[in-house]
Amino acid sequence: MTAQNPPIFLQTTAHPSEDVRRWMATLIHDASGVAYAGDFAVTAGAGMQVSVAAGRAYIAGTQSEYQGSYFVENRGPTLLTVNGGHATLGRRDLVVAKVEDDAYSGAVHAWSPVVVPGAPSGAPALPAVPANAIVLAELTIPATTTAIAGVTITDRRAVAVPAMSSLTFADANARALAIPAPVAGMLTFNLNPGAGIAPRFEYRTVAGAWERLHPSTTVSNAAPSGGEDGDLWITVV
Repeated sequence: MTAQNPPIFLQTTAHPSEDVRRWMATLIHDASGVAYAGDFAVTAGAGMQVSVAAGRAYIAGTQSEYQGSYFVENRGPTLLTVNGGHATLGRRDLVVAKVEDDAYSGAVHAWSPVVVPGAPSGAPALPAVPANAIVLAELTIPATTTAIAGVTITDRRAVAVPAMSSLTFADANARALAIPAPVAGMLTFNLNPGAGIAPRFEYRTVAGAWERLHPSTTVSNAAPSGGEDGDLWITVV
């Protein structure tokens, strides 16, 4: 028998943490990332430190088929120290939020934001992402860097939004802030696509662009303004 028992939230019954994580992963369609656009943003600190902002995130477990997703929260900014630059070579680091669960490996039972250092190289590559982790930012560190001002911080956060969610945004800029890593098939409603263009549904293409869901059809006795290629105008006479 393969039925997993007991079903979660059954009265007066204990439930394995894995089952509850599996339930939560289902609610968010197995998405992984920060909860909101401002969560866990990585910015420059002092010296050779970066600051990870407060926020919440969902992190999918990657060490077991049925591990499920973890909910983590940072209730204030966290400072992380970045290694200084190599004497002659550049380096690329990652800032990640990772979960360590002693039910699957090791003796640690916690989550934390950490810097994962890359190897100095003439053509530096990013290090591997740890198990049970989401990437928050990429750090590009030139040779001889001794202050965080010399480090390029590139945002790599994804918002944990199911791929087929339909969300409404004031304009394309607001959408870009809320969904920094959109996936193909995502559907949104853009209230202000551009001058003279009416609000419309837009979807994310495989090529990485936002396009309207279908051409517009207008029935009127005057030519409509703000038309686009593919629009259909039916004249009333």
